[in-house]
Amino acid sequence: MEAAAQYSKILIILDRPNPISGNLQLTEGPMLDMTTTSFLGRWPLPIRHSCTLGELAIYFNTTRNIKVSLEIVPCSGWNRNMFQPDWLLPFVPTSPAMQSFE
Repeated sequence: MEAAAQYSKILIILDRPNPISGNLQLTEGPMLDMTTTSFLGRWPLPIRHSCTLGELAIYFNTTRNIKVSLEIVPCSGWNRNMFQPDWLLPFVPTSPAMQSFE
C-alpha cells in the first residue's frame, strides 16, 4: 500500500471473505504490542478481526494516512455470518501453518 501511494499507483484488491466469519461480534483477541512490531505484524489489530481484505485495506489506508488510491473488487455470494465451509469452495490455506479450516 505504501509503495503504491509513493508512486501514485492505484492499488486494486480482489476482496475475499474472512474464512472464520465476517461477523464483527466475533472479534476477539489481544492487540499487537507496538514494542514487538515486525514485517508480520506492523499495526495493532485483534487476532480475530473478522474483516475482509478490502475492509482492512480501507481501515489501514484511513488510520495510517497512507493516501493510496484503492479500487476494491467486492466479494459476491457471501454474507458476514458465513464460515469458509459455507462457501462451498475448496479450502485454500492462508498460511503454510494452516493446512485445513479446522
